[in-house]
Amino acid sequence: MTSAENFKHFLLENKAYTEYCYEINEQHNSTFNSVTEGGGDLRDIINTTLSWDHTENADLWMTLNPAWNKAVIEGKRFYNNCKSIW
Repeated sequence: MTSAENFKHFLLENKAYTEYCYEINEQHNSTFNSVTEGGGDLRDIINTTLSWDHTENADLWMTLNPAWNKAVIEGKRFYNNCKSIW
């Protein structure tokens, strides 16, 4: 699993993927793929890609940023545990 996939699964698990994509598009005219390309551990990506004071839900990002950074440091993996409805 790449760091980008792990970050995406983290956001999905926290019900924040759609909002993150919306915010990076609004603030930087970017996509999820464009801000995560290049690999690396993506540590502090929330802090570096979002201006929290320009979001509608700053409290969410203030909570998720340290949680994500801790997960990166600890090497925690997130998986898309969505169950198919079919």
